[in-house]
Amino acid sequence: MVELCTHLAIERARLVTPHLKLARPISIPTQNEMEVKRGCAPVDGLRIYYEIHGTASPTHPPLVLLHGGGDTIETSFGHVLPEFTRDRQVIAFEQQGYGHTADILDRPFSPTPIT
Repeated sequence: MVELCTHLAIERARLVTPHLKLARPISIPTQNEMEVKRGCAPVDGLRIYYEIHGTASPTHPPLVLLHGGGDTIETSFGHVLPEFTRDRQVIAFEQQGYGHTADILDRPFSPTPIT
């Protein structure tokens, strides 16, 4: 499933910016690498890429991470995820048109779906 999301995002980027060469996404391992669930969730016609790091804690609520514009889960949080997942579950997703989440070509980009 992750491969499909990645493929769709790369194809979208090639259509929009054919002159740019895309680097293959890098993976920054976390201390809980064995406890990372990755996938894509269908949301309003998109396949939103997400990661769930760590295990749920009865004493600490999950932490939801929202990356900044132009970033991804890895570029925004790759170096701090090990610390965040020490005692709680962390849930992160990549927004429309970023990272592993493709865009929809004929849909205007808008911040409304993000909110």
